[in-house]
Amino acid sequence: MDEERVVGPEERVVEPEERVVEPEERVVEPGERTVPVDRIRVPAPPAVDRSPMRSSRGYAASLECPRCATPHARGAVFCPSCRSYLEAPDVGKLATPKRRLLAAFLDSTFRDGGLIGSFFGPLLIGSGRTQAIVRVLSTAYWGLTLYLWTKGTTPAKRALDMDVIREDGEPAGFLRMAFRETIGKAISLAVLGLGYLSVLLDRNHQGWHDKMAGTFVVLDEEK
Repeated sequence: MDEERVVGPEERVVEPEERVVEPEERVVEPGERTVPVDRIRVPAPPAVDRSPMRSSRGYAASLECPRCATPHARGAVFCPSCRSYLEAPDVGKLATPKRRLLAAFLDSTFRDGGLIGSFFGPLLIGSGRTQAIVRVLSTAYWGLTLYLWTKGTTPAKRALDMDVIREDGEPAGFLRMAFRETIGKAISLAVLGLGYLSVLLDRNHQGWHDKMAGTFVVLDEEK
């Protein structure tokens, strides 16, 4: 009499010619082409839009002015409400075109001797010293101008608490100021003054000379 085999709960009888397939394996049919696992391309998950939500006014709701908390548009340089420089509000606020026009008028006339001659001329008529005094004072004004260019300003702008800054918020140096005040302003004036008109129309009150030099004019209220 044949002995009966007892099969445990974790065993099973394998019939003759039966193949046990492990969970990690798959039976490959004859003629079937296989692809190595390391060459299988898995599609990347779809990109998630992480841009901030925009309000009904078109500003990015998560972008706010650090000084007044007013929402501002992506890429804005100055706050649309308090006019502060967004990257560093302590740098100053965007100067108004009216204030800039007054500074440009004072700088140009004093450097050229126009206002100096108008002031001293009536006092020195017939003395023969008018032209000499105008030249001396105009030269002195130019000397002061060249010095203040190293500080990113001009005599009239300094008197009106204005500074010229680079686009990164740092003061404009001597070379940038020299280019802005000479070649840049000459080009702004040459084309029917359209370069100066841009100060009124541009969102950041940049004239052509500002755009070419990469500068902004700010009002420093702490001076």
